[in-house]
Amino acid sequence: MATLNTNLKFQRATTQFTNFPFSSMCNFNGKQLGAGPAGLCEMGGDLDAGVAIEAWFTPVLSDWGSSKPKRIRFLYLGYLCEGELTVSVTGNNGAAIPYKIPCHAIGVQQRHRVTVSRITQKRYWDFKVANVNGADFSIDAIDCLFIELSHGHSEYA
Repeated sequence: MATLNTNLKFQRATTQFTNFPFSSMCNFNGKQLGAGPAGLCEMGGDLDAGVAIEAWFTPVLSDWGSSKPKRIRFLYLGYLCEGELTVSVTGNNGAAIPYKIPCHAIGVQQRHRVTVSRITQKRYWDFKVANVNGADFSIDAIDCLFIELSHGHSEYA
């Protein structure tokens, strides 16, 4: 079962919880609670039954409005974190290439530049941002510097 929780105060950010049979969720006195057949459950911490909670998201697949193939030179991430993150870029062959994103200071807005391998050229690009060892994080911005190629095959997915 999947439960969705939307934060209406902050740009309608949605969180999906899996494997929880919640029929409702709320924030009460600074605590996030889930309710279901087993009663109330407080949501919090970075462990679930002793295992680090895996958190990740993928922005929408994009060609940034151009049918030409592109090479990404740099990704710039704006973020808050409590530990290391990864951003994975999908290559031409469909394999993900992970890049480490350090946490320089907990609770402080940071910006990090990722140099992306020049091997991959595609029309459409997709990413996956994930935590490491259950670290809490929020992403403020993902900016991309890419080069449009005048040659190559625009059918690369």
